[in-house]
Amino acid sequence: MPAWMTHYLTVAACLDAAPCPPVPDREMSDEVFQALVDGRLDEVEDQIEELPEWGQRPQPVSCLADDPLRAIALAGLCRTLPDSEAIAALTAVGAVTVLHCLPGEMTDKAASLLAALLAPGNGRPPVQIIVLRLPGDIKARDRPSAALEHAMAAISATTAPHVLLIEQGVPVPGEIAAMLPPPLQIGPVDGGLIAAALSLRGGDAAGLRKRLPGDAALRALSPAQLRFALRHRIRDRQIAELHRIARSSQSNCPTLDDIVGYGEAEEAARRLVSDLATWSAGHIAWGEMTRSVLFHGPPGTGKTWLARAIAASAGVPLIEGSLAAWQAAGHLGDMLGAMRATFAQAQAAAPAILMIDEIDSAGDRDGSDNHARSYRRQVINALLDLMDSAGRTPGVIIVAACNEVEALDPAIRRPGRIDRIVEVPPPGHAAIVHILARRLDGQLPGREIDRLARRAIGQSAAAIDGALREARSRARADSRALTAADIAKALGLAREEPAIIRRVAVHEAGHAIVATLLARGRVHEIRVGMSGGQVMVADRAPLLTRRDLVDQLTCLLAGRAAEELVLGNGSAGAGRGADSDLAKATEIALRLELVYGLSGHSLVRVPDPARMMMSDQGVRTRADRRLRAALRRARQLLAVEHLWLRDLTDRLCAERVLVFGEEGLDRHKPDPEARHEP
Repeated sequence: MPAWMTHYLTVAACLDAAPCPPVPDREMSDEVFQALVDGRLDEVEDQIEELPEWGQRPQPVSCLADDPLRAIALAGLCRTLPDSEAIAALTAVGAVTVLHCLPGEMTDKAASLLAALLAPGNGRPPVQIIVLRLPGDIKARDRPSAALEHAMAAISATTAPHVLLIEQGVPVPGEIAAMLPPPLQIGPVDGGLIAAALSLRGGDAAGLRKRLPGDAALRALSPAQLRFALRHRIRDRQIAELHRIARSSQSNCPTLDDIVGYGEAEEAARRLVSDLATWSAGHIAWGEMTRSVLFHGPPGTGKTWLARAIAASAGVPLIEGSLAAWQAAGHLGDMLGAMRATFAQAQAAAPAILMIDEIDSAGDRDGSDNHARSYRRQVINALLDLMDSAGRTPGVIIVAACNEVEALDPAIRRPGRIDRIVEVPPPGHAAIVHILARRLDGQLPGREIDRLARRAIGQSAAAIDGALREARSRARADSRALTAADIAKALGLAREEPAIIRRVAVHEAGHAIVATLLARGRVHEIRVGMSGGQVMVADRAPLLTRRDLVDQLTCLLAGRAAEELVLGNGSAGAGRGADSDLAKATEIALRLELVYGLSGHSLVRVPDPARMMMSDQGVRTRADRRLRAALRRARQLLAVEHLWLRDLTDRLCAERVLVFGEEGLDRHKPDPEARHEP
């Protein structure tokens, strides 16, 4: 039994048998007695109720064993202050102690327990206990800082001992943090604390702990979930409820072993898990590791799954929040309160992964949309404060996800708040094979899975997952086994057209070759399929100069140029959708003319170039001229490399997915690391 546990049992016994006020010299005062004699009961009713029964000592309202959250809070205090000497140190002249605690009910219970433990007596001086809480609404958003300044003024005016009990998430300015001693953490609420609380009804704490869920699952539970699980008086029911709620919180959580073929995103995820384990083992300082990552990409690519896999692989809680969930709490004050609560839960559960989904919903404070600008600014400012606070909390890793990284306020994505920004592409051939094999669990042979995976290139992980459920439902309805045709139909996979595959291959080969010729980055993977294709480029050069931007225009239009060169005409694929090649190229051409001041025509910055293009024929003409020049340049480059273009097209038609080594695409020699994924 750890030393703190012995201390805990002793303190719990003392609190349950707390000394009571002595029996008064007489049962009631003369005034009360005379009022009773005169029949004036209404005048002395309160005094009569307060009188103890003669010869009896009032008992505590409830013992600790009947209040599991209070018992857990006491266990947390005793683990933090593991003996009587540690508690006595809080009462020393001039002592200032900072304790961090879970928000809400746990803070209330810890405050009342501290008051009991530190009550004056046996020569102990009175200790001032100051509780700093998170604000409950937007009107009180400045209350923590004002309360903290007031507390510091009170502490500085006397040598009386003080305890600052601070709810997790309350921001402490750096100047004040430097004056205060390092905070002590009450918690996190894990198996050790819960087993200690349950042992008050009898039983060995070590044995009870073995029957509880793992620490990571328990740390992820909120005080409300703990209260609900421990509402039972029968211990077996309490333990069963803890397991049930922990399972529901962890349902559908993959590990990184379940995720394959996500390239840079997978590498970033594995590095986070490795660094967190190294830090937990004490081999590196918290400041040495990556503490935040932003995954971005199209909907359904698996960004949320990556966050869940990181937490499951690291064996730490996953605390999930999103702008949508926070906004659902109500008006601005409620929304900010929900946001603070999520961050506080992650800080209290550390080490933990804090997942912020849909972070681009916060928007940009300098965006052109004037609707709800003040609301958006307050939300972003609060989010920035919370991210800074979480970043200073050892063990809290922020994993954010969004669809459009450019829509995010620059202050959110700057280094320091977000250490690394990584694109999550649609799953490649290997990833789709892995998803299908894992979900089908031997229901289809490997050859059919491989064929399905090739046809499904371009589909998102979410789409594949949904299609598998639909396919199984269709097979059940017909009372037969699942077939590859069921899955293909659910995925909406039409019969493959060689002409379409070849056009897509020509298009993507054009992109890849021009990107390599202009050193726009290392081409590490090319994919083609009936739904389209993709060229993935790593280590892209920053777009800083006019030449960089012109080169990017050339790369974007190289797919269309390749189609015209090889097939005699282009297709609608280059301009289909807001994220198409032509849409991106038009945006860059407009920004060259109207935003960056690099056109040679004007230095005036226009905040909304798209609207200017619609209203100004001259702007449209200049942008069009720039795009046509980039198209001609791409065609000229590819004409020189027509043999390379033909060979790469043929390989893509045959293999559909090409993955390249560290050297990337090389026109002079076959890349020994280039491979067709099995």
